[in-house]
Amino acid sequence: MPDRQPSATAVLPIAPHGLAPSRWPRSVLLPLLPLLFALLVATQWRLDRDDAEGTDTVPCKYASPDVMYMAPQFFLPRPSVASSPSPSIASQRSDVREAMALGADALRVRGHVFVLLNGANDGLFMAAYDLSDLGTMAQTAALALGADADWVALGLRLYSPNGQPLQSAADVDSIRIVHVLLEFQSWVWPGIAIGHVHTLYEGNRSMHLTTLSLAPRVFLLSDFVSQDEADSIVAEGTPHLAASQVDLAGRDGVSKHRTSQTAFLPPSRHSRRIQARAAAIARLPSQTYAEQLHLVQYTPGTYYKPHLDTFGGKTILADPSPEPAIDAYDAWVVWAAAALNALVANDVALPPAYHPNDGPLYPRTTEAFAHALLEVFFAHAVATNYFAARYDLAWQDWLRLNLDENVPGTLQELLTARPAYLDALIKAWSDPINRVELTYAAVPRATAVNGQSHYFRWIRWLKEIVASCADCPALVQPTGEWYPKFDKRFQQQLLELVLLDGTALKAATNATYSAWLVAQYEQGRRDDLLLDALTSFGPTFLPLVVRRFEHRVQDVRLKYAVPAQLPRRAVYRPQRLATVFVYLNDVKAGGATAFPFANGSDGERGDGCHGRGLAVAPRSLHAAFFYSQTPEHDIDVLSRHGGCAPARGCIKFGANAFLWNSDAEEGTTLWRQ
Repeated sequence: MPDRQPSATAVLPIAPHGLAPSRWPRSVLLPLLPLLFALLVATQWRLDRDDAEGTDTVPCKYASPDVMYMAPQFFLPRPSVASSPSPSIASQRSDVREAMALGADALRVRGHVFVLLNGANDGLFMAAYDLSDLGTMAQTAALALGADADWVALGLRLYSPNGQPLQSAADVDSIRIVHVLLEFQSWVWPGIAIGHVHTLYEGNRSMHLTTLSLAPRVFLLSDFVSQDEADSIVAEGTPHLAASQVDLAGRDGVSKHRTSQTAFLPPSRHSRRIQARAAAIARLPSQTYAEQLHLVQYTPGTYYKPHLDTFGGKTILADPSPEPAIDAYDAWVVWAAAALNALVANDVALPPAYHPNDGPLYPRTTEAFAHALLEVFFAHAVATNYFAARYDLAWQDWLRLNLDENVPGTLQELLTARPAYLDALIKAWSDPINRVELTYAAVPRATAVNGQSHYFRWIRWLKEIVASCADCPALVQPTGEWYPKFDKRFQQQLLELVLLDGTALKAATNATYSAWLVAQYEQGRRDDLLLDALTSFGPTFLPLVVRRFEHRVQDVRLKYAVPAQLPRRAVYRPQRLATVFVYLNDVKAGGATAFPFANGSDGERGDGCHGRGLAVAPRSLHAAFFYSQTPEHDIDVLSRHGGCAPARGCIKFGANAFLWNSDAEEGTTLWRQ
């Protein structure tokens, strides 16, 4: 704790008219000495108490440059058209452990770089001898590995296997194993294999990140906190413990899904230090991406049913209404048949089931192929808890019955009701062959321009520009009135700018909607009004919002070019990304963190506390670290988890450090109803 002494301003307010105490008459000063002494003693007592209890106050985060720091994205140069020789694919998909066993020196001799997507455990050996065109190397590999082409076009970044950005050919040459990240993707640790250990160094401590599950991605993080830190968390949070007050949809009220007690810790130096540590381990660009620590107490019989840590229950960038995927399926059948024919023409040996002559898995627009494809999908889906994690066991039973009875039209009916299944169908078909030529980059989706997706991307872009722009206007700096935020208050500020020009508002929407919008605002119903307008009139309303902001802040560096369209999978929205759940004490029996749908479990519906799935036992000072999103920004439904009840006579203390893909505090206020 730094020394803290009462400043002169702590005493001067009792001096009349701003006179310094040395100017006071002795007849006035002497009677006041006991009072002054009492004030000093009381002040020192308060400071000593704060030091002892760890409840020291800290500045607002927006006034703390170290807290607000945001690491920039380092994009690769665009692919060169004159590169010679051009980087090329030198292998089919391979396990990263093959490249790890070779090491950088052997890869260098071969002229190879092993390239993986974000969070992936398999990738491609790329022939890249002089590393003069990393952009082409990364783009070629990313597309071959199935990355969305439109998302790739927004820019690519390279990261080392331990999550550090690579900025030069020398950086790449030193390791020769790299991950490609797309725009605004958050780093996801690769699991490599069950039991694999990453050794992390943060400050003066070393920690081990041990893979417990690949799907969902779950790790055990050793020695995340010290005993003193664990004791402080419990001491600070225990007086505030109460029944959980937020349900799974983000609504206030006592939760029916958990009977544990919880409390958010107030900001302090040591709690911010732990938040910063969690953000650093997750390789997030800013410590603001970590929520305030959240103390949880489980007593015998108390629990938390399986749930996702992500927010829901509110229409923020809701997925478009499901559309039947039959046309997309028919297009894939034609493409896949042509791809297999090309392989055969090049004398590539295929498994008999995929052979063009009589293979049941050779794509055709027939009931026989649809049935064979569904059998492959069904086996894969059951083995990976695909149905169970989506609470679609009724569809699992329906599909099994229809396949057993050979019901015609089963695939069409399934893709009409569950169009999202098409991606999994294609993956189940192509994975056994393991040929990059059969990677179907993306199933096309008919999606309208969504103003919300553009809006959140704009705010994220602004934050990064401001973070790297020390001489930008003060009003857009973190303490300024117009610092870009994801929260509701900033939405209202932007809306107020738009409402200043009724003519422009009417032109960007229509007369009826603009009148309704003004009436809602004047009646005080302002929450999410801006998001509603962006959803309804995105292509015309967003440019108006952007122009009004740019006119207000007057800095050319903050000029934003609105993309004509965003790729479906590149949609950015604030959401919880991962969780570090810290175990603050040992529990003799019970109290595990259970993942009932972790691959390898039996797939039956249950809480995971009685033999199903993965159960992480509470070990004092260690943490369970797991991802709630996939690297592609999708919610990972396999990450549903629950808190098991401690056994009789046992109490479990834990602390959540929820990690976001954005400013956590702003994201939380955005989702609250």
